[in-house]
Amino acid sequence: MSESEWDDFDGATVMGQLGEVGCRNIQRMYVVEVKLDSVLDEDEVLPLIVNDWVDVQEGVYRYHTLQLSDGIQVKIILGEYMACTVFWEY
Repeated sequence: MSESEWDDFDGATVMGQLGEVGCRNIQRMYVVEVKLDSVLDEDEVLPLIVNDWVDVQEGVYRYHTLQLSDGIQVKIILGEYMACTVFWEY
């Protein structure tokens, strides 16, 4: 992968809504607030839901799951050099 492709693959996901209540994915998400400053004094605070990678063994194995409208995506990185994506359709 090129460096930009790797950055896209390796980044955390910012989501607009929560998934199913009670699932493990909800337990690993966190909410951050971003303040947008306006030159018109109309500042706005936006809450963002972040779904990040789970490090099973640092530098050896990590994964990222994402529930999409048409299925579930799992991204896996092994040894920080081999990567794959698995997708299950609903």
